[in-house]
Amino acid sequence: MVRRRLGLFRGNRYAATRVMLLVKEHHRLGSELALLGERAGERGAQIRASLDVAWDHLTHRRPDPLVGAAYLALADQSLVWLLPRPRLVSRGTVVLATLDASPDPAAQEAGRRLRKCLDNAEDDDAVRAALCAAVELVHTAGESQTIADDLQVRRLEHLFFYAAGILLLLCAAVPLAAPDALFTAWPPAPAGGRTGALLVVTGAVVVMGAAGGVLSGLLQTRHARSSLMTYRTSTLNLALRPLVGALVALVITVLAGWRALPAVEGDDPGLLLLAAFAAGFSERFFLKLLKVPRGGVDEPARPARPREAP
Repeated sequence: MVRRRLGLFRGNRYAATRVMLLVKEHHRLGSELALLGERAGERGAQIRASLDVAWDHLTHRRPDPLVGAAYLALADQSLVWLLPRPRLVSRGTVVLATLDASPDPAAQEAGRRLRKCLDNAEDDDAVRAALCAAVELVHTAGESQTIADDLQVRRLEHLFFYAAGILLLLCAAVPLAAPDALFTAWPPAPAGGRTGALLVVTGAVVVMGAAGGVLSGLLQTRHARSSLMTYRTSTLNLALRPLVGALVALVITVLAGWRALPAVEGDDPGLLLLAAFAAGFSERFFLKLLKVPRGGVDEPARPARPREAP
């Protein structure tokens, strides 16, 4: 039932995987609570209520993983105060491993406090207080990372549509912005005339720039590792590469047609296609053609360091 509601077989695999991990966490907390039985008391009833709300959000027709994760975090923190000593130590060891892997100074400090409580065999309440603070920090960091990833994905989606729109406008502006000498230097098009030459030049340059972007993305991602949190952003970045490559190639075409690039001759189709491919493949090559420093147009030159006297 959960798989069907999550649309696992309808292509929405990211959302399905994310919710299934939360469902697994829900089952873990439910099992811990069931082992406590009647000893859970009133706090156990509150934990069960949080788990029920989280389950409703995770198995809804349109699941809300963020809200479900918040209720699971609340249940996890409350459950810490009910765990017996052996389970308390086991749970603390798992949380310590997560905190040690985090570069956040607050996580490192929480890990040191928790380890000190576990190593000194302090009373259970002190261990529970340190573990509850550590669990809260882990869940808060996960929620913040999820929100940041969602915002980045939304920004990349907007950037993709903006780039696509600019590419269409630039394709339409090429016949107005490029000189006639740029089209007459190319082989005659099947349609004949300036319109056919325009289609040949624009299509060839766009394809070469996009091919350069695709090849660059493939070379960078073939050995790169991805996680569930970075999957969407890395996929959108890969999809943006051919689009940006085509944009850069068209810009080079217009500039080369007006002989604004000394390194590229607009009347040499082979050299222009090579420059379009290279610019789509390498941002550094494109900036080098424009003779713009990577830090910006107005970046001042660094003064030479004086030599020390012998």
